[in-house]
Amino acid sequence: MRGKAQSSVEFMAVIAAIIFIAAIAQVLIFSKYNEAWQLRAYLDSQDVCNSVSNELSLAGYSEGRSSYFTLPQDIAGGNYTLTVWNGIVTADYQGHACVGTYVVRSLKYGNSTPPFNMTGGRYRINTTAGLVTLEKMA
Repeated sequence: MRGKAQSSVEFMAVIAAIIFIAAIAQVLIFSKYNEAWQLRAYLDSQDVCNSVSNELSLAGYSEGRSSYFTLPQDIAGGNYTLTVWNGIVTADYQGHACVGTYVVRSLKYGNSTPPFNMTGGRYRINTTAGLVTLEKMA
């Protein structure tokens, strides 16, 4: 009877060790997944900033240019705020931010001059007589 009791204790120790190793593996996997998600959000926000700042810079240097670009509705599944300042584009998301720069002498979004906010959707950008105008398409 003593041998059976000893093997039960050893069996329970092995099961406890397996559960402990599985819990440690789960924590490591979750931390890597979280790190990858944050990196994806950072890269997506950089893409948004660079896209808008590149479109504005191209429009600033190209008289008579007309083009379209699209902004995503969210960044990595979360809401964001895109603000166009004088010479700077910022995207704020989940407590983080990225910045892009552009060169335009005169910029209007509807009747507004910088700073103004943009949301996800399709935009048209025109350059006429040195004035770069943005309009959101329906």
